Amino acid sequence: MSGSAAILPVGVSILAVAGSTYLLSWSMARDGAEGLLAAFGALAAGLTLWAGLVLLEFEILAATCLAIAGLAGLGASRSDLARGTIPDMASLLIGFSGLVFGLASPLGAKWGLIDAALGVVLAAGVLWLAGRFVKMRRGQAGLGGGDLPFAAACATWTGLSATGPALLLAVVLTAAYGLSGRGRTARGIAFAPGLFGGFLVMTVAGLIR
Repeated sequence: MSGSAAILPVGVSILAVAGSTYLLSWSMARDGAEGLLAAFGALAAGLTLWAGLVLLEFEILAATCLAIAGLAGLGASRSDLARGTIPDMASLLIGFSGLVFGLASPLGAKWGLIDAALGVVLAAGVLWLAGRFVKMRRGQAGLGGGDLPFAAACATWTGLSATGPALLLAVVLTAAYGLSGRGRTARGIAFAPGLFGGFLVMTVAGLIR
């Protein structure tokens, strides 16, 4: 996305991400989530404004959105390990930055957003079915309340083609971490670190192809 025709839509998207990042990060701090998520709010807003309004380069915008999602994912992973919960605001940050990334995708805004939406549907559907299966077999919830929205938010970054491999990798990472004994919490095995790792690997792989 470049040229004078792209200035208005990209600028509006940049301002939306910048404002939302700051406000959502502030809200997470108020709710007692990781201080890291609040600390990077102003920085993310500044970086995003700089990237969109000065450079208007896809690579810079992608890196900025990835930094926002990455820091939110780290905070969510730490929160899940420490308290067994995933802040909803972290999922919102990841999902919103992923949608903006899709809007500026080289595929075009329309196809970028469609691909992101299909990834969300796939991730949410797979985890919902997995949770129902475990509940039927064991009589208890198979997933935490924040796992499904967190995975769906991460899927905005991978789209349809890479969401399946990302989920598979997330399961492998979670199993390995759980077997080590370090991923266990009072509520079971934390899933956010594995989800974050799986989707991060597939996102980076897609960017460097």
